[in-house]
Amino acid sequence: MFWALAITGFIAAALAYAYWVHRSDSRRLTALLAPFALRHDGELRPASLLYLPQLRFEQGGRCFLVMAMPSSGFGPAGGSDHGPFTFADLDLPYDIGHEVRIQRGNPKLTSNGVRILDPFTKVSQPETGDPAFDEAFRITGSAKAFAIRLLDPELRDRLKASSLPRLELRLEGPQVSVHMDGIASTESEIAELIEIAELVADRCPEPV
Repeated sequence: MFWALAITGFIAAALAYAYWVHRSDSRRLTALLAPFALRHDGELRPASLLYLPQLRFEQGGRCFLVMAMPSSGFGPAGGSDHGPFTFADLDLPYDIGHEVRIQRGNPKLTSNGVRILDPFTKVSQPETGDPAFDEAFRITGSAKAFAIRLLDPELRDRLKASSLPRLELRLEGPQVSVHMDGIASTESEIAELIEIAELVADRCPEPV
């Protein structure tokens, strides 16, 4: 009986703590997203028991979604789960026809710093020609040549200057997604996610 009560109490305490954290994150994120909702005439959807607040708006014919998740569902190499994370998704009005991931690298994943790796053969690929970028970021996916064209000097410099933790870009079909580790804690982090998503989208030409 004692152990049953102890386990029940532990579970109740864990649930109460999780609810408190969710409420705290929700209030903080709502305060951060509200100015952007006003600025872009967007919709700020309130948090629910399962989701944190979501910001949706349109700009220049593009649809944006900014939100956070308590767990990311992907690891540094697309493997094990980790979290939480915050992201900005930008939906283009067309499919770019490529799939690629650009991520600030984890030196533990390679024996010689961070390189551009083929996701299947793990063979080093031609680099961007920017040694500082090539040491800091890695590219995976089925369209590395497209990614290298995308990464012009201005975009490379912007990504290198970013202070977002574990910055990651994902391009797939009509969507550009920019991720950072953790729940955003400042408006500048939200603004940077949106800015980088726009910079990437500006470099994704409509297929002819």
